[in-house]
Amino acid sequence: GELNFTAFFNFAPGLQSVKLNLKPGSDCPAVIGALQAKYGKPFSSEGDDVTTGILWHVGADQISVFRIGPSYAAISCSVTYQPRANSNTKGM
Repeated sequence: GELNFTAFFNFAPGLQSVKLNLKPGSDCPAVIGALQAKYGKPFSSEGDDVTTGILWHVGADQISVFRIGPSYAAISCSVTYQPRANSNTKGM
């Protein structure tokens, strides 16, 4: 199916993160499946039928998914891309 997002960009100074909120009616499991297909097994995954958080480390960046509600009917599903914090990180 088609995935539709609303994008938010955080600048402070320089690009610090990009957050994609999946629009209602879109498929949160498809988002997670696409990220697993591209980046492999997550670095960490925690959750239940109420909330789920999944994290991938990709080079110097991290990608996280946060879902509220059961996977088949998520109330909210978002993907965030951001650099992992370290002394050399000054934004993307």
